[in-house]
Amino acid sequence: MRLARIPDWVESIAVDGRGRMFATAHFSGRVYRVDVPGGEPAALTGDIGANGGIVVRGDGQLLVGTAATSRTP
Repeated sequence: MRLARIPDWVESIAVDGRGRMFATAHFSGRVYRVDVPGGEPAALTGDIGANGGIVVRGDGQLLVGTAATSRTP
């Protein structure tokens, strides 16, 4: 069974106490939420940078790690 189709490279996934899945998208810098298995992902953010890990806190808030990226000229 496919749980979700996220339109990007998924960096990290977390599930909250209500069974919703949250995923960080590496290239677009977005955070997505999927409410039910097979459901359509909803973008919760715009581009917030190079997303990394994601954690659902006990109070339901999300913590999303980001990394600084550097470009070599």
